[in-house]
Amino acid sequence: MHNPMESHVVAVKRILRYLKGTLDFGILFQPGILNLQAYSDADWAGDPNDRRSVSGFIVYLGSSPISWAK
Repeated sequence: MHNPMESHVVAVKRILRYLKGTLDFGILFQPGILNLQAYSDADWAGDPNDRRSVSGFIVYLGSSPISWAK
């Protein structure tokens, strides 16, 4: 950004404090096979009122969700 505002600086400082405070955090997975599975769904213009499309997905590593959106 060429001209960051004060709110941007505050947000960056907050993110950096969070990252500094979580350096020792991790994700624990149980021993076993870690299958990667992904599921998605979409409804293309299914709402008769506004014809909006809706979609979403979820990705699992083993039995743990690691990424999702709706």
